[in-house]
Amino acid sequence: MTRSHFLKTIILGTCLILDVNQGFASSSEKCASALDQVINNFRAITQIYHPSRGEERLRKYIISIAEQSNYEFTLDNGNLFVDIPARGDEFQNKPTVILQSHLDMVITQADVSEEFKIDLVETDGWLHSRNQQTTIGADNGIGVAMMMRYMNPEPKASLNHPPLRLLFTWGEEIGMLGVGEMTLPLKANVLINLDYIGFPRVCVGCVAIKTLNAEKTNIPVVTIPKPYHQGTLKLSGLIGGHGGVEVPFDRANAVKLLTELLIKLHKNVPNLYVADAIVGDGTPNSKIPTYFKADIAYPKNSKSAVETTVQSFLDEIKSRFHKEEIVDDNPPSRGENPGLIKLKFKSLKKKQLHKKAFPKKKTSKLLKIINKLPYGIVATHPQFPDEPYTISNISTLVMSAQERRMFTSSMPRSFDAEVLVDMQTEFSQLFSRSKFTLDNPITLPGWLLKQDDWLLQLFLEKYGKNSTYGFERETVLGGLEVAFFAEKYSNQNLAMLALGPNIKGEHEVIEKVELASTEKLIGILDDLLIQIAHSPEFQSNQ
Repeated sequence: MTRSHFLKTIILGTCLILDVNQGFASSSEKCASALDQVINNFRAITQIYHPSRGEERLRKYIISIAEQSNYEFTLDNGNLFVDIPARGDEFQNKPTVILQSHLDMVITQADVSEEFKIDLVETDGWLHSRNQQTTIGADNGIGVAMMMRYMNPEPKASLNHPPLRLLFTWGEEIGMLGVGEMTLPLKANVLINLDYIGFPRVCVGCVAIKTLNAEKTNIPVVTIPKPYHQGTLKLSGLIGGHGGVEVPFDRANAVKLLTELLIKLHKNVPNLYVADAIVGDGTPNSKIPTYFKADIAYPKNSKSAVETTVQSFLDEIKSRFHKEEIVDDNPPSRGENPGLIKLKFKSLKKKQLHKKAFPKKKTSKLLKIINKLPYGIVATHPQFPDEPYTISNISTLVMSAQERRMFTSSMPRSFDAEVLVDMQTEFSQLFSRSKFTLDNPITLPGWLLKQDDWLLQLFLEKYGKNSTYGFERETVLGGLEVAFFAEKYSNQNLAMLALGPNIKGEHEVIEKVELASTEKLIGILDDLLIQIAHSPEFQSNQ
């Protein structure tokens, strides 16, 4: 899935111009607008493959820009700090502000057999992939692109600011691994996270999260009888989405659908075996899985029963997920497009045939457990019954007879950390009975900003309801790295906010980012840095 792209940085006049091949060359104007600079940066980022645990090329690209501009940079277990001196005489002796985004993106594509390649286009003021075939990494590439703008060594005179530390983290989408492995001090008490997706909303809280993994190895397998037919099942075309934010909207989950289908096949084809199955990319992640592939073996005279069951199941799921269009401005109504859902069944070629498969009892036990795992809204808010309070996603299922291995991963989220402990106990009890190994769960803390926080008050006074921007406070069912910072550096009394432009369909092939809100946010960020620098609380909090 990797590819080579030649990326070249050119310092031209007073603007950072990013020259990217394959049709993404930047404007030749001497000085691009602030939005142009950010979008040029973002276009360059989209041409660098940067999934979770594969951020190295993007990290090196940013380092190359820092080196050309003679900025000091530091690596901390894969996290990158770039220090930008103050600009403007009045800011030379001011304390430092941290801007932070994560480097990795969620890789989702409509056709998983194709090479992953982002073809970025604009429609009606939104950037998205051509024909909505892939995610574009606006989560969190736009934040990275905005931070890179401050790395321009010769910005316009109006771009004055206090000293900045640009912090680029890694592995956010698979458990905020980069923040978890940070060891260096932040050297600042104000941090602005640019990983939010709502405008005009400022995030003041997020859920706690647990990643629960269960694995069983050295499973006894059986030799597939002869003569048996073997075939493969492939599901694609689900909308998917963020494993927190989109879960309450009744999105189809490929783990649940595969489980249902295999249970039906076992019922209708008594001597059917499962040799191999994978949902998603086979690793724990924070998205609703959209794809499965399963290889099965069955008696020759059962082929028609398999085909009938598969077709009936396809008709059923198209009926269940019947909404015909995606209404981006009203997330609760977003659903699957049945015309895009495909479930294919075809015979395996000779060289693809399996020799071993799982005994039916082993497969059935796992399927029963998966069926009991919660998916969707588990509980609503005790005071606001319309608001989700605890949710859960199942991101992964792997069954490999060749490796004699079964693996699954669940990711519950809640505003109440004690509820997650109870859900972890239930998960453990389910799998322990079948002798699965449970690894140490990844636990991500929740975060809730105090109402009287000085940075929040400063922000709302300037950009809140009574301003032309009309920002409002919001909590989110997703996780944010600010929660980790709050816990990890609790002795520093960190002041933090999370901001971002309008991004729709994050973690989905329909992902898109709005240019108008991006432009507004760029101006707000420039101004906010000045407001912070002149704030008495900022000076006294150091």
